[in-house]
Amino acid sequence: GDNRARTAPSTSKPAPLPSAATPGAYGVAELTETFVDTSRPTQSAGGQGSAPTRTLVTQIRYPLGDGPFPLIVLAHGQTGHPNKFSQLTSTWASAGFVVAAPVFPLTSNQTTIETIGDYVNQPADLSFVIDRMLARSNDHDGPLVGRIDDEHIGVAGLSIGGATVYGIAF
Repeated sequence: GDNRARTAPSTSKPAPLPSAATPGAYGVAELTETFVDTSRPTQSAGGQGSAPTRTLVTQIRYPLGDGPFPLIVLAHGQTGHPNKFSQLTSTWASAGFVVAAPVFPLTSNQTTIETIGDYVNQPADLSFVIDRMLARSNDHDGPLVGRIDDEHIGVAGLSIGGATVYGIAF
């Protein structure tokens, strides 16, 4: 007696995920990029630490080898910093992933003013970093040219960085 419409299961299969190499299979290179989002301000309570733009200094680790490779963008937690994840991000890169880890302007250990509420802006920060990384991969020159597989992008986060990941995913 159930009259609800039923849909047939999809017969199309998602694109196969690339398989990661054994950690250590690739040499790892590192660089730091400063991405500035001029479309959004940085605003803190009381104005200290505020700016008309959002500046995201981003640590990048990538495998030395023929790409493209999947991209992982890592979000640190409150008073965090990508330096705290250097072993993890290097291991991911050595297994065949490009890893980008931005320093959030108001929730890192580099800020004098902690603004926990800024995590609501961090999903857009991750999206901006993803866009910039894809642009670097599509550039005509530079170490990231052709390294990023734009069909395989993931995000990861710790603590308030986990809330940031939840925000970008949903």
